[in-house]
Amino acid sequence: MKKPRLARKPGPRSFELIERRLPHSRMVDFPRVKGRTVEKIQFFSTDGVHSITILFQDKTALNLNIVPGFRMDARLENFEGDAVRVVKRWKPLAASY
Repeated sequence: MKKPRLARKPGPRSFELIERRLPHSRMVDFPRVKGRTVEKIQFFSTDGVHSITILFQDKTALNLNIVPGFRMDARLENFEGDAVRVVKRWKPLAASY
């Protein structure tokens, strides 16, 4: 008889990005958002400020701030009503060529 698998609590490493590098390219995964259901995706752009926000049904959002010069700042946010709480910020991601 198999033992039931216990769900593990997310540890501090669960916020780590998974990065794969290939010649002339780079891919980064955000494992903390795996399995979340997307509600909608928004793109915002104004003079010097550009962002993509992926809103999830569980009232969290992955906000990708795009800085000119191919740098991206990312954070996972939790929002309820008018309050927004940053759950995790990652180091800026810069394009590498």
